[in-house]
Amino acid sequence: SLAVAGGSLLWRANQGNEAARQDIEAVAQAALLARQDGDRELLRVLLDPSDAAWVDQQLDKARTLPGSEITAALSVERVELNGDRGLAAVIETQADGGQLRKLAYFRRRDGQWLLAPAEPALLGDQAQQESAHFTVTYRPPDEPFVGDLINAAEGAYVTLCGELRCRDDSRPLTLQLQYDPDSAAAGTDGGLDVPSPWLSGVDQDGRPTPALYQELVRQLAMQLAPATAPEAAPALWQAVGAWAVSDLAGAALPGVALFQERLRAGELPLPLDMVWSEIAIEDNVANDLAMAQMSQMLAFVQATYGADAAGKLIEGAPRHLHT
Repeated sequence: SLAVAGGSLLWRANQGNEAARQDIEAVAQAALLARQDGDRELLRVLLDPSDAAWVDQQLDKARTLPGSEITAALSVERVELNGDRGLAAVIETQADGGQLRKLAYFRRRDGQWLLAPAEPALLGDQAQQESAHFTVTYRPPDEPFVGDLINAAEGAYVTLCGELRCRDDSRPLTLQLQYDPDSAAAGTDGGLDVPSPWLSGVDQDGRPTPALYQELVRQLAMQLAPATAPEAAPALWQAVGAWAVSDLAGAALPGVALFQERLRAGELPLPLDMVWSEIAIEDNVANDLAMAQMSQMLAFVQATYGADAAGKLIEGAPRHLHT
């Protein structure tokens, strides 16, 4: 069974696990090669066919995933067996040599181990912890991370509420750690769904990657912004999320490459009143340049005027911006 200590997964080996580990590792490595080569037919035979929609999702990802986001190498450290189900602790080696530990699901069908849809129940029963502004739901492998996650969430909440001029701080937010890569990071009405550290990756020092905190901040900002600008177009809330990740979580502001392309072509950025109209009023989320410039606008006013400047700006939505 699965046990947790000091941020590491400890596995109590049972008879036959090493043979299963080797078989599962071979399947995982073959699937990695299929993704690297864009070989969707090879990948298909390595997937559990019981969920056709899930299979299609995996094949679509293999076709569209940028090469820079594909793991360079992979090994299986441990497995836990539960009948025809297998839960594997996987080590992914990145192109820069860094390593991430993740969990992966497998199922044995007709004597062959196959990659399978997530089954979070294999990780144990859900548990909850509460803080001033959050109710956090998680499963046993993530218990060592929950304290730090709550501290990060509360810190981001206080900062963003100051910057965005929160009008409603009485309702607790649900913060649910997700264990299915195809459902995580969707966000819910009144809550946050962020990937478990074992889904987004645990680094060589046993810490969650920055991607987890960035997703937490993005979703939190998108939950808080509507209270400040309830009549704004949802595209504005997305731009607020992108700005907040840069402001609090160390991510780069979007749009740098777009700006460089326009400058090389002798074109200027969009006028600010057009940016505001496209995003805050027309909800044109498909306008990548306007979305990027909206996030840049928020960053500029916050850096220049400080305090709650970003909140004051979005409070103007959906009225037109006069420049």
